[in-house]
Order: sequence, then C-alpha cells, then structure tokens
Amino acid sequence: MKKMTIPLLLVSSVSLAGTMGEMQAQPEYSLFVGGALGIGAYSGDYKATSPLSNGSLDIHGSKPSGNSFLGGGLLGIQKYFSNDLYAALVGNFLYNSYDTQIRLSTSATTGVTTMDVNLKNDFQYGLSVRLGKRFGTATPYFLAGVEAAKWDMSLTNDSSTSGRGILANSSSTFGQTRAGFQGGFGTLISLNENLNFGMEYAHTWFGNISNYGNFPGQNYTHKAKIEQDQVLFSLNYLFNV
Repeated sequence: MKKMTIPLLLVSSVSLAGTMGEMQAQPEYSLFVGGALGIGAYSGDYKATSPLSNGSLDIHGSKPSGNSFLGGGLLGIQKYFSNDLYAALVGNFLYNSYDTQIRLSTSATTGVTTMDVNLKNDFQYGLSVRLGKRFGTATPYFLAGVEAAKWDMSLTNDSSTSGRGILANSSSTFGQTRAGFQGGFGTLISLNENLNFGMEYAHTWFGNISNYGNFPGQNYTHKAKIEQDQVLFSLNYLFNV
C-alpha cells in the first residue's frame, strides 16, 4: 500500500500544480477597448409658456422626435467570476447626429414657416455598470449608469413681428449639458480569446432644457423634455486574457 501511495501522491501533486498554474495564469480583470455604431431614437415633449398669460398663450408644440446616427468608442474593465457571473465598468463616448426642428407657426398666406425651435446634440458620453452571466459563448447582461450630452436649443423668428419671446427676424441659441439615468440590457458574443461582439439597448432620461428667448418683456419659457432610446453594436478587443 505504501508503494502505491507515493506514485498516487506524485500524480496528484503534478495535477494540482498544473491546475494551480492554470488558475494563476487567469487574470483577475481584463481591460477592453471597442468601437461602436448604432441608432438613436428620440422622444419627449415641448412646451412654451408665459406666466403673464395665465396659460392662455401657452403653446404645446409637436414633440421632439426622429432618429440619429451614433458612432464612437468604448473603454472598460471586466471580470468573469468562478460561477460565470460577469461584471464590468464601461465608459462610452459617442458622436450623435441628432438635429430636428419643431414648427411653431407658418404664414397663413404663404405657408412659409415663421417660427422654429431646433434641438441638436453632437456628442454624448457616460459611464455604466454591467451585471450578467455567461452561458457558453454568450453573456447576457443588464446595465445601469449615467449618460450626459450637450443639447442646443435654437429659437428662430423669420417674421417681421416679435412674438413668443423671440424678436422679429432674429434667433436665440442656448446650450446646456444634461445628464440623466440610463438603463438597458445587452449580450456579448465571444469570437475568440481576445475579441467579442456586443449588442445593446438602452434608454436615457436626459431631463429638460430651456431657452428664454431674446425678448424678456414677453416672459416666454421654451422647454423641451428629452429622452432617448438607442441600439448599439460593438466590436471589442480584450487585453490580459
């Protein structure tokens, strides 16, 4: 029995050493960078109010809407735990092509638009936390974070009469960075040891942006409530794997 015990211990030691070597070779965390492309879809509300009118001159214009192109990069750190649970901290920086007009009024005689509100967003960025679980080569996850963007609201009056807080034949632009909560879900598909492909949906509540015009005597407040749905596709390269 003693003769058999020594070889068995040697085999077990070699096997354990090999296993520990593999465990030690696995990194605690992996850094990754990625490129992302997608579509943004906007929803919200727009209203112009005047406290001097007791609501009689309030304007409830058409809602901000429309789609935009999104493109940019991702940077993050992730970890797979022994039970295949997945956690990651991800930053994004995305170009946004959103640029839309809300028509307030048109000339009754010519049909030409005389007053417009324009909403524009060129760039957005944010930070989110992902939590999920790996199933084979796929890792579905949920995400929650904060997204920020610089929104510009422009008011244009092409008529010869001042109105709605906008001087005749003039425009007023006000820019404001708004940050809001973002929530969503996605899936990562492992392509090889260093590459994965991502698909992700998220909704962001950016909040409100206001422009008070350039005619203080009329006391108008133009306010837009902005929300965004987005779908992103990404290709990511992992380091330290």
